[in-house]
Formats: sequence, structure tokens, C-alpha cells
Amino acid sequence: MTSTSNECISDANVCAIATKSVSTVAPQICWADSKGWKTCPTDLGPTSLGTGACLQCVDAKQNSNTTPAVTTPTTISTPTPTPTPTSTPKPNGTPATTAQAGAAGTAATSTPTGSSSPASTSKGVPAGAVAGVAIGCFLIGALLAGLIVFFVFRRKRQRNAYPQQHLPPGELTYVGHEKHGMTATTLGSGAGAVVTNVDRLLPQPAEDDAIVGGLSKIRDGIKNHVQNYYHNSPINHEAVNEATLAELANATGIPTSSLKTLLLTPATRTPTIMVFLGQLILSRCVGRTDGQASFLPAEISRVVSPPASANSSQLALFSKWKTISGALLQQQYGQQPGENDPRDATIAQALAAAEPILHPFINPSVDAAARRRNLEGVLKRAAQFAFLLFSQPGCFQFDYTGTGQADSLVVFPAMIQTVSDEAERLSPPRVLSAKEIMTGLGA
Repeated sequence: MTSTSNECISDANVCAIATKSVSTVAPQICWADSKGWKTCPTDLGPTSLGTGACLQCVDAKQNSNTTPAVTTPTTISTPTPTPTPTSTPKPNGTPATTAQAGAAGTAATSTPTGSSSPASTSKGVPAGAVAGVAIGCFLIGALLAGLIVFFVFRRKRQRNAYPQQHLPPGELTYVGHEKHGMTATTLGSGAGAVVTNVDRLLPQPAEDDAIVGGLSKIRDGIKNHVQNYYHNSPINHEAVNEATLAELANATGIPTSSLKTLLLTPATRTPTIMVFLGQLILSRCVGRTDGQASFLPAEISRVVSPPASANSSQLALFSKWKTISGALLQQQYGQQPGENDPRDATIAQALAAAEPILHPFINPSVDAAARRRNLEGVLKRAAQFAFLLFSQPGCFQFDYTGTGQADSLVVFPAMIQTVSDEAERLSPPRVLSAKEIMTGLGA
């Protein structure tokens, strides 16, 4: 016989009523859920309940000694396309939810109202994957930071690069000598070139060896010229005009009469002619403050040394002006004078100033033209040296101060630096080249 029974389905101690068709009416119907077996009370069997009634289930633990019997229901009800939940009041006033079977041949399940559903396990991103992503992001950030630091310092080094020479023809490329080799910096050419720091374009000060070496070549040129083209034979005293020795006397501190005697004496004539030529040439290498021409270009020859009262700011400006002017004029005046050089006129004037004193002592056996060309070559080398000194940030002088000995003569002066390369006045001055002194002259 088939009868319809109401079976108790327990979920979190809440009963729901399901309409089932079973062949046998059992006094107890047991159902399993996530909390274990649940049973309906014996005295409230399915046969005594009407459809829609609520059953209060008892936990299977109260009947732990009895193995609950499970009846497998056979569904004969007509399936409905969509389960329609209905709310049926329980005897005690608590609503219960009833669900109809949703498909043929399948036992209907109900969702209890007011209860918590079984906990479901959700799977997130594995911890290893999270750690890998974090490490990857850190490495990428570190790499980007390293690249930024690298390019910033590289650009800074390029800005601090110090080109060492002057303007070569045709482009804004500066090449020059350093203490430890050659450097070159190209800023570009044409209208698109941009200069942001003038100091980067200025040359470093020349090495002391380069300056002293240039001076030594002039000294050796003077010595060779005097030894090769002048004699030591006695001459008439009237042949020497004492007035022409006034400038030499002012520079050396030796009276004109004593200088004339030194020239007339065969034993002292050669060193005295060297003193005369040295003063004539070197006085034109550092500029003239007496209005006389120098070996420097006319545009700069009038301003070659700072005033004695110049303060530190004025010294710094003067030093910068010299260096910038030297860089701009290097292409034109950085070499020995050639054809049509503006300095040719001052070289000719120096030759003319030397002739009255040198003429009585010229060796008659030498070629006069060769002698003149040789002396002119020494003067041209001195003109190049004069521009080298001018283009330095420091200032230089030549010191003819005597030794205090009556029988001594300063044949070639000392070279001293009075203003440093950092535009600071030096006291005492720095000696770059010592004096060349001849003693035992009896003067």
C-alpha cells in the first residue's frame, strides 16, 4: 500500500515538512545532515500528521543505542519545472519552509529557514604565488631605481667634465691637454648648440713645466744668438749711447754707467748683452704699463695685470676675463706669428729698439740678414709665450732683483707668480723659475 507521509528533515534543529510517497509507514523516519542523524519522535509518527504540519526533531544522540532505519522513498509525484517554496506554520508558531520535488525520479530537498548553511571551503591565491609576485615587484622596482641613479650620476659627470683646450676651427669641440692625458668634449655645432656653463668651455691652467719650458726656450735662443753673432773685441767708448740703457737700468737696478762699462768690457760683454735682450723681450711678454707696445695683441695689451689695490672680487673677475679672452683668441694668437699677423708690427719695433745697442758688437764676419732672422725667430717665439702667459688665470712677473753681491749680475730673471690660478694674491710670490746669476765680474 502506498501512503503519503510527512517526513522530518532536520537542519540546525529546525524541522521542515516534505510530502513523500512511501510504501511502508514507519514509526520513525531518520534523515542525515551535516550534523549527524536526526529522527522524528515516535509518538509523532508520520501517519498522525497532516500535510504542512511541523515536526520537532530529536537529535540522534538521544537514541545512540538504536541504529536508525533509513527508508528510501520512491517519488511518484509529478515534477514541477521550478520548485516553489511555501511557508507553513508549525504548531508552536515557528514558520517552516516546504519545497516540492524539482524533477522526476529525484528526491526533493528543502532549504531550512532561519538556519546557517554548511560552511563551504573557498580556495584563494596560493601563498607561494603571492610571495613570487611580491619578490618580482621588488626586483623590478630596484632595477628601475638603479637605472635612474645611474643616468643621474652619468649626466652629472658629463656636466662636471672639464675640457682642456681652446676653440678649434669650425665647430664647438674643445680638445686639450690635462695632467693625465687628453680630453675632448663636443657640445654640438650650428644654431642648435646650447651652452649652459661657460666654465666647462675654459681650459685648465697650463702646467708649470709647460710655462717654464717655454721660458727656457727663449733663454736658450737668446744665449745662442749672442754667442753666434757678436764679438768680444775692444771698441770705442763712444760707440755705446748710455741713454739707450735707461730702461735696462730701471729693470735691473744697475746704473746706466755700470751697464755701459759691462758692455765695453770684453769679459762681461756676452752676459750683459744677454741681460739686455732678455729684458727687451720678457718685458713685452707680460704687457707694458708705460704705453710701449708688447707682443700681446693690441686688443688686450693695455690690460694685462690687475691694479695693486684690486680686491678679491676684482681679482676673480680679472682672472676670468683673461681666461675667456685667451680661449676666444687662441685660434688667432696661440701660435707663433705668421704672415700678416698683427703682432708683426710690435716684433719689428722690438728689433728696431735693439739695434742701437747691439750694432757696435755685431761680428762683421756673420751674415747680417741671417742674424736678423735669427733674432726675429726668438722674438716670435716670445710672442707665442706672451699669449700663453696671458691666457692663464694667474699673473706672472720677472724678477731682476740682484743678489746683493757687487761682482754679480742677474743674467736671466726669475719668473714668479703673483696671482694664483684661483685668483688669490700670493704673498710671497711663487717662484716658477730661479734667477741665472753670474758672479766674479768685478763690476
